[in-house]
Amino acid sequence: MHDVHARLVAFDVDGTLLDSENPVSDVTAESLRKLQKRGLQIVLVSSRPIASLEFLARGLGLDAHLIAYNGALARTASGRQLTAESFGVDRRLIDVLRTFSNMGGTVNLYVSDGLHWMAFGQSTLIEVEERATGLTADSRLPSDALQDTVGISVLKVMCRGNESACRRLLGDMEAFPNLDAVASGLDCCDIQAKGVGKADAMTVLCRHLGIAPGDVVAFGDSDSDARMLQMAGYGVAVGAATARARTAAREHIDGPGSNALAGWLDRIVTSD
Repeated sequence: MHDVHARLVAFDVDGTLLDSENPVSDVTAESLRKLQKRGLQIVLVSSRPIASLEFLARGLGLDAHLIAYNGALARTASGRQLTAESFGVDRRLIDVLRTFSNMGGTVNLYVSDGLHWMAFGQSTLIEVEERATGLTADSRLPSDALQDTVGISVLKVMCRGNESACRRLLGDMEAFPNLDAVASGLDCCDIQAKGVGKADAMTVLCRHLGIAPGDVVAFGDSDSDARMLQMAGYGVAVGAATARARTAAREHIDGPGSNALAGWLDRIVTSD
């Protein structure tokens, strides 16, 4: 296997660095820290809230840039905010979200201040998200309370339910020209402002750092990672990657629970 030159290495989190059964291994964590010691910059790029990424980076001992909410919020390692892309909740969107909720799903609104998380629906599914992110919802409300959120500005709406509910949601969202909806897992969909995505936030970060996309190595597994994998100089699909992610990537490696990622990181050489 040949070496890959880079200046910036981007990692999706869930399904790439870790999953529900496999936290980041000690071997992988040490490989990440070695990247930084060799002069490479790291960015965590996730659908997670910014607070969850801050917690993860601290736990791994990384001085990392952070891209949260699937690209809606980007912050440098020094704390400088580069992007904050929000949209307003209207009654048409509420109708779609209530349909999703009536099919057994939960709806999570991440308010544009980047701090508040409002969760609507089943407590069991809300608790799944709390365990995954290490955060606690600021409010838990019944689905009927969604009607009271009209006019709120949010960075992202995350819907967790089942495959059929997600398919219905993605179809319904095609009627919203100012919003994008993307599957972030078999049972999850994310709704954001049009043109907001991980690749878009990565482009802003690269421009700020003076790094060409060709000097980026990116790892991911979901549809929301596909454009980021494609825009990077070298994209790697990980684990149970979706077809879109695999098509966008240069190669595919085993996922969390293996040491495949840690071994791959040894191939990265700092670009001059």
